[in-house]
Amino acid sequence: MNLVTYASPIALQPPTYALGLYQHTLSRELMLQRGEGVLQILCEQHVDLFTLLGKTSGRDVDKLVGTCHTSDGWGVCVCALLGTSI
Repeated sequence: MNLVTYASPIALQPPTYALGLYQHTLSRELMLQRGEGVLQILCEQHVDLFTLLGKTSGRDVDKLVGTCHTSDGWGVCVCALLGTSI
């Protein structure tokens, strides 16, 4: 899990988003390897997750352990990788 640098809808049908991930992050590496990922939209009530998600690496910490496992207030989209720009 990573805070994206940039996320913007670019098409309505099918729903398509442009995402920006920092190079050298585990999230980016996994997205490129698997060709898919999950975009979760956080709410204001999740502000306490920003340090965990944005300042730590999944290489060092199991980020799922530090989060609640509910979907309350989260928007979730399963994303397929359509292309990359380096």
